[in-house]
Amino acid sequence: MQDETGKKRTSKQLSSIAKITQPHVTGILPRKRLYNILDSSRNSPITFILSPPGSGKTSLVSSYLSDRKIPCLWYSIDGGDKDIATFFYYMELALRKALPKKKKPLPRYTPDYADGVLVFARRYFEEAFSRIKIPFMFVFDNYQDVPTRSHFHTMINHVLSEVPEGINFAILSRKEPPPAFARLHVHGMAHIIGWDTIRFTMEEAREVIGKKMRGRFPDKAFHTLYEKTDGWAAGLMISLTNIKKQSFNEEILDMVSLQNIYDYFAHEVFYKLDKNIQEFLLKTSFL
Repeated sequence: MQDETGKKRTSKQLSSIAKITQPHVTGILPRKRLYNILDSSRNSPITFILSPPGSGKTSLVSSYLSDRKIPCLWYSIDGGDKDIATFFYYMELALRKALPKKKKPLPRYTPDYADGVLVFARRYFEEAFSRIKIPFMFVFDNYQDVPTRSHFHTMINHVLSEVPEGINFAILSRKEPPPAFARLHVHGMAHIIGWDTIRFTMEEAREVIGKKMRGRFPDKAFHTLYEKTDGWAAGLMISLTNIKKQSFNEEILDMVSLQNIYDYFAHEVFYKLDKNIQEFLLKTSFL
């Protein structure tokens, strides 16, 4: 692939761009109910959005930021971020992207800081915060991909403990916050939006079905489908896709493809697990 100047980009550069780019979402249901909750949550410096894969965390936050016209820095976490040097390398790229007019380079992380990571991180973000025009939001997506016992969490907790007013962090994860964040909860600095809040209400599910399905969707069929998916966004969309491929009838709801849902979880969850965990799950599944 080439950029506008005709220069070839390396695969590493391409991956870094994806890692620090806010996802572009179109054709989704504007979730005004959750937008209002996110408005309120910004009274706290940190918002944790915790729910299973496919529940719409990324789409929710991206569409909210676009709707409210809030500038942001979007950072997709992966396993490599447990290496502090890797994290600060990509964070510098992310800040350049989010603040293109700020030319002065930020402090560069070097091995000399290995024994003083917390001090470096605080100074680094203090400098970054000083360059930001509020309101502004940092988004850490896929936070669950960093191992629970990684020192990365201690470093991030250290940074989050002193966030200036008007700057917010949204942390999106499939798992509960690691123990390193306990202090944030004790001091009332974090707001949590969980599965019970983020899943589709019956009214939202009905609105989605009305947009995706042409013609009248029988009320009985709607209640059956909602009960099957329990407000899970991905399950609802997979089910509607399967239904649209066939002539609708009452019996088709019992034929909603479990294979498609299995494929979704296999790709989004199972294949991303450690090999030892995969083997353990396969063996214990017989029980």
